[in-house]
Amino acid sequence: MNHKSDQPTRPAPANPARRRLLGAAAGLAAGGLGAAVFAPHLARAALPSIRIGYNGSLTAGGVTCVALHFGWFRAAGLDVTGIPFTTFPAQAAALVGGSLDITIPGLNPAVNSLIPHAKIVSLDNLLDDVFVLSRKSGPIRTISDLRGKEVGYVEGTGSQLVLGRALQSAGLSMSDVKAINLQPDGIVSTFLGGRLDAVSIYLPFEAAITERVPVRVLARPSSFKGFAYPMFWMASNALAQKHTDTLVRLLTVKARANDWRKANLKEAAAITARHDRAPNDKPYLQQTTAEDWLSSRQILAAYGSGAFARWLAEGEKLMLQQKMIAAALAPADMLDLSHDKLALGRYLKS
Repeated sequence: MNHKSDQPTRPAPANPARRRLLGAAAGLAAGGLGAAVFAPHLARAALPSIRIGYNGSLTAGGVTCVALHFGWFRAAGLDVTGIPFTTFPAQAAALVGGSLDITIPGLNPAVNSLIPHAKIVSLDNLLDDVFVLSRKSGPIRTISDLRGKEVGYVEGTGSQLVLGRALQSAGLSMSDVKAINLQPDGIVSTFLGGRLDAVSIYLPFEAAITERVPVRVLARPSSFKGFAYPMFWMASNALAQKHTDTLVRLLTVKARANDWRKANLKEAAAITARHDRAPNDKPYLQQTTAEDWLSSRQILAAYGSGAFARWLAEGEKLMLQQKMIAAALAPADMLDLSHDKLALGRYLKS
């Protein structure tokens, strides 16, 4: 909602130094299940190195941090570094510049500019932590009541996307409200100061409001039938096209870590916060009850039914309507799910 979607978070620490395997024996011991399969590979060559960027959060970084914590990447013969960022455009620039191999955004205008250099290779979760809020004691009870009112939002993020979708559901557009573009912390202070009628904002900034004043939730992504706000993994063309086996092994580990996160959300939040060197795990814990955490079986089903492609198409349409992008891309031009379908098949059979 990197999401947020792409959710701005606290400043990220300096990129951690690459974590190197001290020896094949150490990697095998840490890995446990499946390590023997990769033992010949470990013995004869250095591990393939993969650098994963994500906005510091349980949604974007949880899977990577869980797999690093338990040594599952090492067991699969991979040397993975997880690098927290504060914005997706910064991740996109790093991938184009060659310092990242994987990036994990949600629906975001910068995704389109990255498509010539990367493809969406895996669905992660559905963000539901972007909220259109009004004061519970005020007169605004529905989205229709926003006509002519002052509404704060964050331009170019899930805040704008969800606000646009909410207005559309009531037959309104951004021109029907007094839309005020602010930074997330500015939205919090301005709304609490009584100078906005409503806001569209995501965690953890939403919690900074709801902890202080009673609010009405007028809308969030799950409010709209057929609409979803997916978070996904994007792989560089170099990784996807030249190192197919490496990417499949990576995504097989992703599936395992994804299901563990879903079953152990609070522990996963603590693990991710520690990896990100966050001051505390409160923002991560807030996400545990705010998102739609998909199992690996549900992810595979979303591929087979075409739901994932439809969510992307709807997102592109909305971003075009909101003038967040110059042209909408077709899902077929954004997706390469062949590696993940193979990985999910292997994982679910095991």
